[in-house]
Amino acid sequence: MAVSSWIAGSYLVPRYGHRIMFVGAAFAIAGLAAAALVYRTAVPTEFPVPLLGALAVLGIGVGLFTPAFFMAALHSVTQKEVGSAAGLLNAVQQLGSTFGVAVLGSLYIAGGGLRAAEHCCMIAITLVAMTSLFAAAVRL
Repeated sequence: MAVSSWIAGSYLVPRYGHRIMFVGAAFAIAGLAAAALVYRTAVPTEFPVPLLGALAVLGIGVGLFTPAFFMAALHSVTQKEVGSAAGLLNAVQQLGSTFGVAVLGSLYIAGGGLRAAEHCCMIAITLVAMTSLFAAAVRL
């Protein structure tokens, strides 16, 4: 995630703008779908090694998405307000992350096992897809 975020922020976003956000979302969805597949086929008593690859793809997606999202969100903010807006955006991002972990973690614990992990991945795919749709609507 750190490497793809650096690449996106340094090279891709300045060149391609907010469109990188949708590439990142596609990678994130692909990584989550791969993780769901790994959980579906995993043996409960063994560590699912292919999960590492799925999580790497997910991390690349989040790394590509984040700088482009921040650029798009802060694009129309005046120079005088950019510090406050960036702080608010960061706080909302942290709140959303905390809420997501709490909700999906609760669902996982309530369901238990690999099937619950698969279902959590499917919910996360839906949330990323919805985020992409909202981002596209805001950019129009």
